[in-house]
Amino acid sequence: RDVNVPRRIGTKVVEPGKGYSVSIAIEFSHPDIELQQQQFNQLVKFKKQFERMCGNDWRWQKIIPGENKKSIRSISVSIDDVNIMNQSDWPKIISFFKIRLIALDEFWSDYKFALQS
Repeated sequence: RDVNVPRRIGTKVVEPGKGYSVSIAIEFSHPDIELQQQQFNQLVKFKKQFERMCGNDWRWQKIIPGENKKSIRSISVSIDDVNIMNQSDWPKIISFFKIRLIALDEFWSDYKFALQS
């Protein structure tokens, strides 16, 4: 496995305050903080291309507290007031994931070689 590739790309379901939300996140959580910063900065170099392909509603967070008090860097997007347990929310949730994951896959296909170097 290439150490320059983020180790966790996934989805989360969280409960912020009142309602529920769903999100997609690319998290850079390598224990070596300098390498983690390099990985994040490498993607930041392609931020314009990323936003052109994936949308500009993604949050770019340089350092956030992660699980077990580890620092991580994250690029994420979410929608609020949806609940995966509520079947009437499924079309909105599926549309949210489908559009963004397809765009993310296209971005990765176009830029993976530049990001892995």
